[in-house]
Amino acid sequence: MVKVCVVGCLHGELDCVYSDIAEAEQQGQFKTDLVLCCGDFQAVRNPSDLTTMSVPSKYYRMGDFWRYYAEESRAPVLTLFVGGNHEASAYLQELPYGGWVAPNIWYMGYASVVQFAGLRIAGLSGIYKPHDYTMCHYEHLPYSEATKRSVYHLRNLEVFRLGQIRRRLDILISHDWPRGIYHYGNTNQLTRKKPHFRGEIESDSLGSPPGEQLLCRLKPRYWFSAHLHCKFSALVDHSHSKTNKSRTTYFLALDKCLPNRHYLQFLDIEPEAKCSENSVNSDSNLSSFSSQLADDPVIVSIFKHKPNFNNSDGDLKLTESNNNVNSSNETCTNLYLDPEWLCILRSTNHLMSTSKVPCILPEKETSERCDFSATDDEIQALYDPFGGDFQVPDNFERTAAIYKPNETSHMNTSIPICLIQQANALSKEQQLFSNPQTELICAMLDLVNPNALFLGKQSCSLLELSAQLQSKNEEEDDDVDENVEGSVCAERMNNNENQLDISEYPSDTNASWFTSDLFIKESVTEYDPMNSAFVSNTNQSTPAPARNSNLHDSVFTDLNKLEHMYIPQLLPDS
Repeated sequence: MVKVCVVGCLHGELDCVYSDIAEAEQQGQFKTDLVLCCGDFQAVRNPSDLTTMSVPSKYYRMGDFWRYYAEESRAPVLTLFVGGNHEASAYLQELPYGGWVAPNIWYMGYASVVQFAGLRIAGLSGIYKPHDYTMCHYEHLPYSEATKRSVYHLRNLEVFRLGQIRRRLDILISHDWPRGIYHYGNTNQLTRKKPHFRGEIESDSLGSPPGEQLLCRLKPRYWFSAHLHCKFSALVDHSHSKTNKSRTTYFLALDKCLPNRHYLQFLDIEPEAKCSENSVNSDSNLSSFSSQLADDPVIVSIFKHKPNFNNSDGDLKLTESNNNVNSSNETCTNLYLDPEWLCILRSTNHLMSTSKVPCILPEKETSERCDFSATDDEIQALYDPFGGDFQVPDNFERTAAIYKPNETSHMNTSIPICLIQQANALSKEQQLFSNPQTELICAMLDLVNPNALFLGKQSCSLLELSAQLQSKNEEEDDDVDENVEGSVCAERMNNNENQLDISEYPSDTNASWFTSDLFIKESVTEYDPMNSAFVSNTNQSTPAPARNSNLHDSVFTDLNKLEHMYIPQLLPDS
């Protein structure tokens, strides 16, 4: 069982969220395993990032994230988030395939799938606007007022890629609501809280049409959203679909982070996919997937070793090539890449472009490949380059200056200036970066690196990236050796001039007062890819779930069985 905390629009209030989570944990005597944020995260590193957000300057505020970026604070719980329509786009564009924005805080990129403790979690960033939906990702620094908004608009490429997923998802998080979801919950209650929704509901135009398509196609167990600043739950029954399996999606939307608002929800989610370990002969080869197991996910976030799929009894079996390895029920709670998604990214890489033109997706009528669902061979082929380990490394690296609230030396003035003036002054110096995390995944999967193209460079190959890393480590080692040698020489000179008096030095056995001066920086850990892709036949028509009014009342009862609800009782702002 995984204790998940879902958060609505965060709006930079990280400290408040983690404080409320800690308070709820103390009251309920439980421990949160994972935090999922549904957008408007606002990963603002410094004042210049404020100018890349689509908000009026009078609303500029640094929020809390900059302290986590500067590593003055650390997220107490692993936090995943998708982008909304109020984001520091300059930073998020560095990580189109996802990555760490701060220690223990992971951005899902434009779209991606990751795994945590046996759960498959998909993310879809942005909001739907029809005039930008078919465009490529052409926006980059410096933004105009138009591109500052279009940069967070949903694109058809990400929807197409997610649509290729064939194996069951546990969770999908988005900022936008999927269109039509209001028909599966208490619509009357929703329109009482938000009367201005009534017209869009009646015209069936509230929410994202691509989100509706993904809901019908992927049928995730849970779908979490935000954006509309109200709490709403719904239950979608997919049992009428062509598949024999009965599937249900629990939908939950939450409010924004403000006092006495329903912005935070706890759920206990049991991983659906079960893998059992069996011992086999070490000479056994990886068997092929059975078509009977086409919907079973490939779970790598529980067991690190290479899987073997035994379909003799129709169940998914995970086998170990080493007979001496004992089975363990211990669940790994780290973040993992999803093999199916990695395959999809790689096979659809040719569709990624940074030109200001429409993204033309393949159609069934053409001779080119249009079904990019991951094949058995493609999935198995990933285990060799990854060494059978898809765990995401802790390789966060800062690419922009940290914020120092009391420092004005970079402004050539000692007079305190307002945040708007700081933002405008620093924005002129803002540069486009090719984030090392993005460079690594692009090298591992041979993907297009959009930021490298914007900089007029080509994406690095794995060999080039390895050579750069080795050169960087050698330079760091040389610097450390020089510092250590200088310290040793200085100490020897002092020893020759004066006889050491032991009584003058600390009498305790803790030698940290001495060894701290000789601190040697750890070498950079080589990074495994962070995003991946797999694809399913998007041309197959998937009927929309039947709208059952009888589900309106039952959804609240069913959700109450699944969730522990906590609403922070905070005092209003003074």
